[in-house]
Amino acid sequence: MCKETEAQHFTYNELEENDVELKKLQGWLEKINKLDFYGGKLSDEAALRLKACESLLDGYPQRVFEAPGENR
Repeated sequence: MCKETEAQHFTYNELEENDVELKKLQGWLEKINKLDFYGGKLSDEAALRLKACESLLDGYPQRVFEAPGENR
């Protein structure tokens, strides 16, 4: 569970912030993988953790849309 979900922060600002941060992580992993000529041991773990983040955030936009007060 992500910290915004735990804290019930279902706002458009949080959604945008999470989207920006996720895109940064995806970009960094892509850059690192391009530069990894030696097959770093933690590359697979990093990819799995990023997928876990993506999965956690999959349902977040819907929860923001359904949050009381956000669509008024």
